Amino acid sequence: MVTETAEDLHTFAEWIRKGIEQAGLDNLEVARRVRVNPNRLADWEEGRSLPPPEYVVRLAQVFTGELSATDDPNEIWLDDRGIAWLSDSNRKVNEIVGEHLAWGMTADRIQEGHPDLTLEQVVTALDYYAGHREQIDAELAADRFLSEALREQFEASPVSAKLRAAKLRR
Repeated sequence: MVTETAEDLHTFAEWIRKGIEQAGLDNLEVARRVRVNPNRLADWEEGRSLPPPEYVVRLAQVFTGELSATDDPNEIWLDDRGIAWLSDSNRKVNEIVGEHLAWGMTADRIQEGHPDLTLEQVVTALDYYAGHREQIDAELAADRFLSEALREQFEASPVSAKLRAAKLRR
């Protein structure tokens, strides 16, 4: 595992600040073009964390003008926690992948169940999973753990006991 040093963080932060200035763009526009949450860009710019390699490439493309504004709804962006989302939707990639893994659903079937998504968006999510399997699997495991903990908490609650008692009286 590579550990980032304070010098690495400072060097990247400086590179990002200079790139933004030279490109003549504001931070929100850079974040939009790179397809990253503005808070995450701010973390990189302030030297709080390093961007993943694919975002270093996208940043360089924005700074050199190779990557201009795009409204491609099939893009993926990462929120400030590093969770992947489908652009122009309210869907996390792990939600799409979860349906594929849990139910063996094809991209066509997933899209049928989510008419707000295009088939291309579903395929983009599944393609992203192929390249980020470890990350998405960890997100799904964390979601399952949280769901189980909440279920156990509810089952032990007085409200749940009252509901069970009322059902038995019927």
